[in-house]
Amino acid sequence: LVNDERASAGVGPLAWCDGLYACAKAHSNDMCDRGFFDHTNPDGEGPSARAQLGHAGSYTFQSIIPSPYGSIAENIAMSQTTAAGVMSAWMGSSGHRRNILHGGYTHIGVGLCNGCKTHWTQNFGSR
Repeated sequence: LVNDERASAGVGPLAWCDGLYACAKAHSNDMCDRGFFDHTNPDGEGPSARAQLGHAGSYTFQSIIPSPYGSIAENIAMSQTTAAGVMSAWMGSSGHRRNILHGGYTHIGVGLCNGCKTHWTQNFGSR
C-alpha cells in the first residue's frame, strides 16, 4: 500500500527492512503493553534512540549496535483494524503523508501489535 501511494505520487519504492520492522513491531507491542500512545516511550526513547539501540532496542535486547540509517521517521496509529484503514488515516494526515511520500527515505518496516491488533508503527529510514 505504501509503495502504491508513492508510485501514484511519482516517488520511488521503499525496500523492506527487517531491522526497521523489528523496531516497529516492538514499539507497537510496547505501546499496547504499557498503555501509552506516543513516539517516545516511557523510558524516554524516541524512534532514533530505539534504532541506535539496535533496531528493536531495549524492547528485546540491550545490544548497542550503530544504526545503518542516516535519518529515521515514524508514523504511529491506534484503533484501525486493517492495513487499508490505517493507510487511509495516515494519508489523510499531512505529517504522516509527508513521511510516506518523502523521497529521501529508502527503507520501511511496519509492525502491528501481537495482542490488541490495533497499535501500528511505521518506521522509515534512509541509507
